[in-house]
Amino acid sequence: MEKMVGVLNLFLCVCLVGNAVGFALSTKSNEAKIALLDLVGNNRTRPPQRKEVEALVEQLRTLRKPGSWIGTVNSVKGKWKVLWTSEDEVNIFVKLGLVKDRGEGAIQEVTQIIGDGTIANNIPFSGGGYLGVTGTCEKSSRVGRSEFAFTDAKLSLAWLRQGEPFDFPPLGIGWFDTIYCDSEIRCDFNSRNDILILKRVRG
Repeated sequence: MEKMVGVLNLFLCVCLVGNAVGFALSTKSNEAKIALLDLVGNNRTRPPQRKEVEALVEQLRTLRKPGSWIGTVNSVKGKWKVLWTSEDEVNIFVKLGLVKDRGEGAIQEVTQIIGDGTIANNIPFSGGGYLGVTGTCEKSSRVGRSEFAFTDAKLSLAWLRQGEPFDFPPLGIGWFDTIYCDSEIRCDFNSRNDILILKRVRG
């Protein structure tokens, strides 16, 4: 009987420790996420530097919530809003004034939609028109990695051809590692050593 009580006490101790560790990790995750969202959401006063963003993303990486294609909370599938990125191909439109800072991130209008085997990126211009690319996107054998290849690209300018889009050869094939993903945000590193911070769009 005493042996059974001892085993039970040991089991309860293990459960309590496990719950405490889980709570601590959850708290650290929330703190790092809040700090990251605050950092990338203050573009209007001082654009964050890559090293600052990367430091917070690395904190989230250690908490091990990689993106998944089969989960619900951590699924990479869905519609996302780009809050911050180091990609020159996106930031050039911000520098040119084609995408305005609305105070919630300099590129809050840029979206990405990932479906079953598909990807679509869209950059709407503040004066009308857009740049859109679509292609394939599949789960890789590596945990948290997705592989993509763009197959179609369109550019529409409101002041040219009445906004009728131009088709042009898409450029882009590679992968992105979703090192952190939950019901609210997603953090990616990609094959060109760029970082993306995205927020899930509901509805």
